[in-house]
Amino acid sequence: MRLEQHDLSKCFPVIEIKEFGQLVDDIKENGLLNPIVIFDGKVLDGWHRYLACQKAGADIKTIVYEGEEPDSFAWSMNGHRRHMNSSQAAKSIVDVRGWRKRGKPVNGPQGPFRSTKEMASESGTSLTQIKRAKHVTKNGSKALNEQVKKGEITLKAAERKTKNKKKGPIGAAPKPPKEAKPTKSEVKALAKLQGEFASLKEVHEKLIEEYNELMENRDTLADEVQTYDDVRDNESAKALIKLRSDNRFLTRRRDELMNQCAEAKKLLASWRNRAEKCEKAHPKAAKK
Repeated sequence: MRLEQHDLSKCFPVIEIKEFGQLVDDIKENGLLNPIVIFDGKVLDGWHRYLACQKAGADIKTIVYEGEEPDSFAWSMNGHRRHMNSSQAAKSIVDVRGWRKRGKPVNGPQGPFRSTKEMASESGTSLTQIKRAKHVTKNGSKALNEQVKKGEITLKAAERKTKNKKKGPIGAAPKPPKEAKPTKSEVKALAKLQGEFASLKEVHEKLIEEYNELMENRDTLADEVQTYDDVRDNESAKALIKLRSDNRFLTRRRDELMNQCAEAKKLLASWRNRAEKCEKAHPKAAKK
């Protein structure tokens, strides 16, 4: 038996794969306990049970809905037992109650009109969510409406997308402003900054070399002092005193160079920032 899904049944999200697998296993073991409900020759309630029966190879039992409000029946059977979030519930109730406007039922009279407040009460959501659902249903694309129904996007986010539709996609980068042509004075200033930056970089490298050399000398003197520590004669004591004096001098010199190096680093960083800002503001001039 091949059946089609009724539009009212399509108003609700599909069940999770794991839950569907459990349904198939249950039907294999116990058979179909709740018959498939048919309306206008299509499945009004029990679409997943119908699919599970096909997969399980079980007999399909059906009954015909003979009531006058198939939309209310569909909601009562599906609206509160599914694990839907607030956005999904609001979207489903709006779709269910909007079904009579989209396609009048073959059987039964028109049902009563449902206000926004009534739909919010039925779905257990808020007036704001129902208004958002109506807006997205009316102005959103089919794909966007499907995303809301599946729970992939909230109604708030979907509404924002529809409102930004005319303004362009959300997060689109603004058009870059036209590049201003640099003046002669700006080109000259940039060239000067680049020259000063190169000089500072050279000074910085020299200071690093001197610092490394001083550290090597200091280590050497420290070794010599340790060697003369055990020497007791006067000449050796004099030499030791001189070495210690030289060591103190080199230590002071090292500290001075380290301070100069630190200052040079700060100055270098400052000039580098200024040069980068100028290059960003006037990239063409920087290339020249």
